[in-house]
Amino acid sequence: MVSNNSISSITTTTTGTGANSTQTVQLSLNSSVGTEAVTVNLTGSILDNSGNELNDVTTTLPNINTVSVSDKTNNDSILATGDSVGIIVETSDIAISSVTVNTSAYDARTENGTITLTQDGINSETGARIHAGVVTVGANATDGSSQPLLVNVSTEDGNTAIRTIQVTNVSVDTVVPTVGSVTPVGENKTQFNVEIESGPSGIDKSSITVADFAVENGDVASVDTSSVTDGSNQTQTVDLTLTDPVIGSSGIPTVTINSSSDGILDKAGNGQDIIGSEGDGSTDDGSSGGDETDDGGTDGDGDGDGDGGRERERERASTLELPQQSN
Repeated sequence: MVSNNSISSITTTTTGTGANSTQTVQLSLNSSVGTEAVTVNLTGSILDNSGNELNDVTTTLPNINTVSVSDKTNNDSILATGDSVGIIVETSDIAISSVTVNTSAYDARTENGTITLTQDGINSETGARIHAGVVTVGANATDGSSQPLLVNVSTEDGNTAIRTIQVTNVSVDTVVPTVGSVTPVGENKTQFNVEIESGPSGIDKSSITVADFAVENGDVASVDTSSVTDGSNQTQTVDLTLTDPVIGSSGIPTVTINSSSDGILDKAGNGQDIIGSEGDGSTDDGSSGGDETDDGGTDGDGDGDGDGGRERERERASTLELPQQSN
């Protein structure tokens, strides 16, 4: 019997053999258990091959009250490469053995993409146990919003609650600005329009300087950014003027980002080393796709309420391991 719910189906699996075997009973429930703790009562009895009986057992899954994710670098809710992400999980006030979070969506450089949180006190208002940790966003994080975090909470008596949380109050942008097409202005071969492309956070106009551009077989005399819209994530155009005309039949130079400069930045602080475009309009954006996150084996999912960085979860079925007597 499951508190405030009903069982739709039961699946059992066995690991080990003989006296060392363990059976896991998976209960699929007819409705979500919400955010409350789940209590399972064994109202009948379970027998092993020798007739030993297991009965009158009550076991409780830990409650995952809330999951909070925050941008600890600048608190602007946009996570860029190298930013620190604070993760807080609040659980029911029972003996918890471990709280882990799979942060593969952030490309966090942790073992198997998982961080083990440390206990960090008690919520004075709710009495919930607080578990906290910090990870760093990697260059291959999944861009956009609604990153999935797999939260696993285990109790000292062996019960485990697993939830997939969709984080919506912060977003990830690891896309660096890039140089796009280069087109000549006029016939003197000293002035060119250069396209600058950005990710979701938009261009930081103030970061664009003469030192940011390297021109093949040429030097930049000046850069005009008057047509650039600060913070826009649409393609922007700057006007480069060279000290001398371009040499060559095409009359269009290869323009790159100068690796010795501080680079062209977006509003999230993403920059670049050597990223560029030739005059044919082709673009090397130097960015990487996001990792896929495997949330297999979860027993529930959730979505954030966006309230102060606090994410709340919805749960489906729960997996309970009930003790079995064996001969």
